[in-house]
Amino acid sequence: MHDLLVIFVAILSYFVWIQCIYYWQNSAKLRKHLLRFMLCRDKQLKSSQTSDLTGDVRALFLTAHPDDECMFFAPAILRLVELNASVHLLCLSQGNYYNQGFQRREELLDSCAVLGIPASRVTIHDC
Repeated sequence: MHDLLVIFVAILSYFVWIQCIYYWQNSAKLRKHLLRFMLCRDKQLKSSQTSDLTGDVRALFLTAHPDDECMFFAPAILRLVELNASVHLLCLSQGNYYNQGFQRREELLDSCAVLGIPASRVTIHDC
């Protein structure tokens, strides 16, 4: 039963991601923000052209384990937080392999706080 749930969540996540990509490709507003996000390199350009990127842009990072957010997604998370996007994190494991689930959960919340994601936007679902 547990394996079926994991497979179901993976398939559902895949289809949601495909829908998001389809929406993003057809959204001129998001393309404009994404282009600004990718092209802004110097501070003056950042402040003048990306200042209107506010809470209307939301991002969800889906990770398999605690610590994946800082190992793989830290630059993207930091940039989105810098642009005032609403960044959320969904972690599919507490990392309790060596009975360190509580410690790894706390480390995940601390890491997210450093990256600029408040604890209220972090969800840990142990599959």
